[in-house]
Amino acid sequence: MAEVVFVQPFEVGEELAQKLQGRVVVLDVAFCADTPRSSFATTTLPFIQALGERLVLWVDHHEHERHTDFFSDSRFVLSSREQHPAVPEMITPDMVQSAGQVDTIVAHGDFDGIMAAAKWLLGGEEPYPGADEDARAIDSRKVEPSEIGKLIEMALKAKRSDDAFRHLVLRYLVSRCQDKEAEALIQQAAEEYRSIMERTMQWAQRYQVDRSLAIVDIREEQEPIDLTLLLLEGQKLAPIAIVRSRNLKTGEPQLTIAAATDSGFDFVKLFDLKGGMPTRVTLPDERYFEAIAKLKGSKHPDDFEPPAFLLYADLDRIKDYLFASVKLRHIVAASALLSHVNEKQTEWLICAHDGAVIFSAGGITEAIFQHEDKARQAAEELRKLYLDQTGSATVTVTVIPWREGVNFVQAIEDAMREMSRRKAGEVERREEKGQELKESEQVEITGWGKSLEEGAVMPFFGGSPFFRICEMTGRDFAIDYRLQRDGTFRNIGITVSKAEDWAEKPHYQPIRLLSGEEITPNPDLKDRLPIDAILRHQIAKECDKSPDEFRFPEDFEELVVGAQPRGYMGYIEADGNRFGELLKALKEGIKGKSDKEQLQAYRAFSKLIKETTQEALIDALIEVLDGRELPKKDGKTILPFRVLLLGGDDILLVIQAQYALTFAEAFCRLFQEKARRKFSQEPSLQGVEFPDFTMSAGVVIAHHNLPFLSLHRMASELLKSAKRRSWKAKQEGQEIGAVDFQVVTGSNIEDLKTLRREVYTVRDGTQELLMTGRPYLVSPNEGENELRQLLEVVESLKGRVARSRLKELGDIMRQGRQRGNFAFSRWFLRLDNEEAQKAIRYALGTKEIVPSLWQDDRRIGGQGKRFCRYLWDAVELLDFPQQRGRE
Repeated sequence: MAEVVFVQPFEVGEELAQKLQGRVVVLDVAFCADTPRSSFATTTLPFIQALGERLVLWVDHHEHERHTDFFSDSRFVLSSREQHPAVPEMITPDMVQSAGQVDTIVAHGDFDGIMAAAKWLLGGEEPYPGADEDARAIDSRKVEPSEIGKLIEMALKAKRSDDAFRHLVLRYLVSRCQDKEAEALIQQAAEEYRSIMERTMQWAQRYQVDRSLAIVDIREEQEPIDLTLLLLEGQKLAPIAIVRSRNLKTGEPQLTIAAATDSGFDFVKLFDLKGGMPTRVTLPDERYFEAIAKLKGSKHPDDFEPPAFLLYADLDRIKDYLFASVKLRHIVAASALLSHVNEKQTEWLICAHDGAVIFSAGGITEAIFQHEDKARQAAEELRKLYLDQTGSATVTVTVIPWREGVNFVQAIEDAMREMSRRKAGEVERREEKGQELKESEQVEITGWGKSLEEGAVMPFFGGSPFFRICEMTGRDFAIDYRLQRDGTFRNIGITVSKAEDWAEKPHYQPIRLLSGEEITPNPDLKDRLPIDAILRHQIAKECDKSPDEFRFPEDFEELVVGAQPRGYMGYIEADGNRFGELLKALKEGIKGKSDKEQLQAYRAFSKLIKETTQEALIDALIEVLDGRELPKKDGKTILPFRVLLLGGDDILLVIQAQYALTFAEAFCRLFQEKARRKFSQEPSLQGVEFPDFTMSAGVVIAHHNLPFLSLHRMASELLKSAKRRSWKAKQEGQEIGAVDFQVVTGSNIEDLKTLRREVYTVRDGTQELLMTGRPYLVSPNEGENELRQLLEVVESLKGRVARSRLKELGDIMRQGRQRGNFAFSRWFLRLDNEEAQKAIRYALGTKEIVPSLWQDDRRIGGQGKRFCRYLWDAVELLDFPQQRGRE
């Protein structure tokens, strides 16, 4: 008699094939569907290939998209469940006889599969009259099986993971139900099932019905239940039953969706699966809200009008979460996970609660609901979602009404103010006292309800001596002891663990480019954020190469391969200027429009800002890298940058030192150009008089071994400094961005204020002289683009003035105004040639025969003090040459 091996579809593979003896028949085993654990390509196909000519027959009725690959192979007898509701009826005496000798039968371990194996062993005959009918009844659930069929089914459900019991049932069936010892054991198991059935029916009482869906959450259940029975009970309440549970073997949360076999639903197609039963599928639990939204049907924001309710959510201390670990791969993985939760999963969650997303990116979510109870349910679920998915990130959520007659932008501003107060704890304190906030206590709108953080992280917590702490973050309790890429084992906390696990899952969805082309992220090339795949493809297109030739650096050491100077990188933090003034202009511009038109205008406004930031980022990187030779490793070109965060109007990015300032200049300039054009061309924003939307940035150039959090804090200070310069320019009537930068060559990073005072300020009596002109303005108008002029000054000094001579200027400047100018004149007149003198005049912006070192700062938004125009900043950058692409 042939040996029988019982399997699940995801358990087959090359290893199993090598263990099987002789000629093999496969019965009722579906081609594996693509899941995070397995796929056709990793299980079924290697199994078929490893068996080779030893595979005699494969008989199955589970539809799969790869069935068509085997229709011409007579060994594969494949049908649909509609054609054959059960596999045993497909097995005939002629089939068994023509197959010849069979040494091994591989069968599915359920009633259908065991019955099919028994029928094969009996030469194609039924083990008992009506066995085929029982298989159809139990697999389709359309009719009741016979008493013997019920007995066997109940026993198998009680012993669902017991292979020895499956063989006992097989023995009973092959005996044509005459084996009394086996029958007694089957009856005993059927009795055990009654307690499982009782527990199942208790859970069935907890179903919640939402329109066409009956939903129950049994994830806390640790004992076996009859999932099929539970789903059938749900289908008595609604057409579709949904059970959230845990796999009792792995502990992984999962989601099972089922409908009647003749319902016409095709869940395989709806959820883009590669195979399985159309009316019953199992998904990872992270797709729960996606499933609910798709099954209920999503609403569009334009379907809503007041009275309605706005949900506004803001991630708490986003940079604390991102920089919990300062390893590059962990930062990027955390950012990618956050992006996935903030965008995709949040959108599904909102839709599942009958709402619609207006904007969701960069840790911010804005959504609209018709009913307050739905909005508040979504708010509570959103809080749970962030913690569950990330392990440590928390979100503050507020819900406010949008009343009839209220300008939609005003409602958004009210939500932002409410959020700011909640962040400060003011709302909770006032609510406890029953007080309301006065008008004078209103919070100014500075962005999407957010202000840039200082960059401080949660203090180190040593914890109890009975616990271990995550060695990557220094603050989480360790939950795993995991092998690292350097070959060492480290204690890992939940923040790093969740981010790493998510980044390694094969769950990346296709991304549609503006051209309409669909691209799929490639984790092997270190795509993590959606922007990564887009950047690879766009840069490859500009180079006329394949996107697969490029990949991103995985750690800081790899990032700086080929950096100039060696080992140095730039850390860049950029953010849009004066978002509140844009909102104010939008609010004024949509007055008098209908509620629907106001909502459409705000949605278009939010979408354009996000698009503008992304497009400016892509074009700036292409402009800077154009024509540059990039380092390679293992046949792949390593891109010299890594996006850490891409939000609505803000970015965090690390890049090789030689590209840092040229990128910052290009990004800020292109952002302003694109924003101006996009706002003017959007139909729903016609008639709104927007000021120019500008961008500012802080850039730190330092060795990659310096403490990352110190770089982050310095970049945040530099960004604030740049924004102050931009604000002063605005006060003088110019909407213009700015960039401040700092080169760090030592091992310590002081705060910016101290650094500028002690290193770049010369005290001459009561007067202060500034050796630097930072921050510098950046504008699409060439005459106002100071940073570009600085970079041109650096180029003009190269090769014309000896670097050793230029370094002497530091000591000269520190002599003060009169003595310094006298010393500078002597220094200038000793220069070797006219070209050198010409370069110095160009740097100082003068045509004087002997120029003055110091001049009054009369620049737009300048500091009003005497300063050295460009020269010393250019000298400092000579050791950090800024490379631009082809002009």
